[in-house]
Amino acid sequence: MGRLNYKPYFPKNDPYQLFETEYKNLSNTELNKWKNFKTRITKSEFIKNSLANKQSRICPICSKIINEKNQVVHHIDYERLCEFETYLTISSPTGKNKNLKIQVPNCENCPTSDICLGKVVLIHSACHMILHKQEGRIKKINNGIKKIPFPKKKKIHQSVPKNYWINKSSTDILKIVDEILNFMNELSENEVFTVNYNKFYIELMPENIVYFKPENNYLKIIISYGNFDKWLLKLKNNNINSEIKKRTSYRLSFIINYNQYELHKNLINNIIKDNLNKYTSNNITEYSPQSSQSSQTSLF
Repeated sequence: MGRLNYKPYFPKNDPYQLFETEYKNLSNTELNKWKNFKTRITKSEFIKNSLANKQSRICPICSKIINEKNQVVHHIDYERLCEFETYLTISSPTGKNKNLKIQVPNCENCPTSDICLGKVVLIHSACHMILHKQEGRIKKINNGIKKIPFPKKKKIHQSVPKNYWINKSSTDILKIVDEILNFMNELSENEVFTVNYNKFYIELMPENIVYFKPENNYLKIIISYGNFDKWLLKLKNNNINSEIKKRTSYRLSFIINYNQYELHKNLINNIIKDNLNKYTSNNITEYSPQSSQSSQTSLF
């Protein structure tokens, strides 16, 4: 332990303290920029390769060679906002999950990536564990280890006017939402549905069994119930970007523009009808992947 040169690489600041002090009042945009640097940058192949070349693949903690299987990007300084608000979703297949996708900032095209590279270092994963254990970030519990959790800033789903989403997309895209809402109310016998516009998505009230995320000239529709395998196949056969994803439960999502909606309105209405029927039936059964052969990829 004494031969390890870990002390010079203790972080200069603590993300929790930054979150409670200098970064306490970050906007959602700024918070996402910080998350790009604080979390997502560690998965960037550009950053890993740049650090490996800079360090000649030598771990500064133990002075031994680092290989790709035991390397980790370690932060010396957490005080940095990424240049980008958004991130890239890229494929990163593993032996256990060939469909794995990860989120990384666009470091390769960033004009100030040298600043970030000056705040991180490439070290062994084992050295990383020792360093944070010595620092106090990781504590022993019942002969095991536990990483002290970093607090998440809870999203407040602030209501916004309809024009907020029109400005982010278009009147045609919001027209799709209105038409689907009207269609559901025509079918529904017991409930009157409305929509609530908030900063993150458009939710259905009183039960959010379908919700919407407009973006530019496209609309993402997320469905809670129905025969997902059947609809996924039909959507893909019509060249509509669609997928199944599990968070708390499985969801079917698809992305359309206004022309696609007009062309495939019957199909979309049938999906909405199936969703509503499954929701209103006395025996709601959620989608199960056990009988499905469809691939499952990331929803967002």
